[in-house]
Amino acid sequence: MNGYNETAACGVVFTTSSISSLNSYGYSPHPLSSYIGWIKEILSKSGLVKPFIISITASTSDELTPMISFIQELRSTPNIAPLVAIELNTSCPNVPMVSPSGYIPSSIHPLLTALSDAHKQDKSLTIGLKLPPYTYRAQFEAIIETLREFDLGTFAFLTCTNTLGNSLLFSDQVEETREEPAFGGLAGDALHALALGNVHTFHELLQGEIAIIGVGGFVCAKAGAAVVGAATILGKEGVRAFELLTAA
Repeated sequence: MNGYNETAACGVVFTTSSISSLNSYGYSPHPLSSYIGWIKEILSKSGLVKPFIISITASTSDELTPMISFIQELRSTPNIAPLVAIELNTSCPNVPMVSPSGYIPSSIHPLLTALSDAHKQDKSLTIGLKLPPYTYRAQFEAIIETLREFDLGTFAFLTCTNTLGNSLLFSDQVEETREEPAFGGLAGDALHALALGNVHTFHELLQGEIAIIGVGGFVCAKAGAAVVGAATILGKEGVRAFELLTAA
């Protein structure tokens, strides 16, 4: 809601050998109110119908509920409602002393309850979850079982997968000049195989009941993603990334 306390220790590096990255960021330092204002300004331009997914996070339902209300206030603006969705980030590995709720059903359940309550009041609200990388089948089954405790129609999409935490790159492996190794969440090509496996497994288990947004080095939707997102390649190559992806 109020922005993450970003320090000088937060940063990102790109590898020399592939389109991969490692970052030590937590969440955005900008408060939710700033994003609300920016989106409202962009969507106020005549004829613009660009959709936005507002990614938020919280440790408790008491923190999450007012954030949902704030976004719903934005969506009450004429013609904006169908263009604004909520994504709950359950998966950042870089926040000290906070375990990603996407790994812990008992932690994510009250957050899903808050989202479900909001959806019951407004069926037009599009809701998704950004999930951490899972490495064995029981993890996939546990999160799906937790989702099925609610009306599965509440959740429009799953974003798979966030960065892989506790990763390390030495100074001779990255483009940036630095003396100390980089430590944090791994993304891009280096995460690609695991991200593909996550998308494929969710696609197989859910059989299309929930759409999947593929992230993590993706260049195609062969594993079952409805759409793919680009982050590391955009950060490294800038807008040229779209030329590279189009040619892939």
